[in-house]
Amino acid sequence: MRRKVEWLMQRWWLPLAMAFLALALILFAEPRSMVWRYQREDLLAGEWWRLWSGHWVHLGLMHLALNLAGLMLIWVLVGRAYHTWTWLVFVVLNALFISLGLLLWLPGLTWYVGLSGILHGMLLAGALTLCLQAQREMWWLVGIVLAKLAWEFWQGASPTTEAEIGGAVIIEAHLLGALGGLFYVLVLMGIRAQRAKTR
Repeated sequence: MRRKVEWLMQRWWLPLAMAFLALALILFAEPRSMVWRYQREDLLAGEWWRLWSGHWVHLGLMHLALNLAGLMLIWVLVGRAYHTWTWLVFVVLNALFISLGLLLWLPGLTWYVGLSGILHGMLLAGALTLCLQAQREMWWLVGIVLAKLAWEFWQGASPTTEAEIGGAVIIEAHLLGALGGLFYVLVLMGIRAQRAKTR
């Protein structure tokens, strides 16, 4: 039993910590969550923490539940692609990448909340990495992510999803998250190639 608990904590501490943080903010930070969300005007005024914290704030319990369900499914599917600490670095960097991307790309977007951008990045990065590790069956997952992004930019966000979460879906955050995932994979490949040359 003890070994199972230790394995669970070693293997699952990151998604559980992410879920705990998001849950704590929605349960205990309301209505102060506005202090944490991505808010363009306040970011430009120097409240830099919003570059990261906005991804942990949600519109409501349904929005949170959908994101956390997605997080757990992604971890089951591709969590093994990286060591947990490598995933932590990814989450921190991808949150920054998405926020800076929104800041530069969408000057009309006044605020944003949610984990969905990071989740798209995690899914693409993990699936691509597993493909590169000779797990060719994961290409179907890469295809699904790319098809979803293409569909969103062609047809727009799903009205059903927007009704469920109680707000607009910022599809640009999904694309930025996926691009961040792609860049992360390429950077890690470059680092590993450089290390192999120096051996």
